[in-house]
Amino acid sequence: MRPALHHGQKGRQLAGDIGEQGRAPERIVASRIEAGRLTRTPPLCPYPRQAVYLGTGSSDDAANFVCQIKEKQP
Repeated sequence: MRPALHHGQKGRQLAGDIGEQGRAPERIVASRIEAGRLTRTPPLCPYPRQAVYLGTGSSDDAANFVCQIKEKQP
């Protein structure tokens, strides 16, 4: 769980899926709401994968990211 992440009903359902069925998600989409408006939907990827921006579209939209293992820089 990320710090200050409110997991609510979806988080409890997700924990149940992982614990009871042994099934982990490919990624989780978090939501940031400011003044009642959705402003960001960053993807959270399971380790060792990381969210990588595809280079087009808004960097605030999870649809513009993929979860992948980043190669180490030389």
